[in-house]
Amino acid sequence: MIRRKRLKMHITQNELAEMIGVTQAYISKIENDKFVNVTLIEIIKISKALQLKELEVCKYFLEKHNDIYIEIEGELS
Repeated sequence: MIRRKRLKMHITQNELAEMIGVTQAYISKIENDKFVNVTLIEIIKISKALQLKELEVCKYFLEKHNDIYIEIEGELS
């Protein structure tokens, strides 16, 4: 999801990394589903940079790194 949206927006890994204050290698790990200890602040920054809903990005990381399925109803305001 992260890679697909980034590419659709024509943003490089390095550009996204600069936008959220991490390294390009960190973005690569996120996109390659390697375990990364992503913070809530980083989730918010990624969401804003890629114009995604915070809950969608949070759900993505929870499902990918915890092998669980989460159904979220409603949205945060």
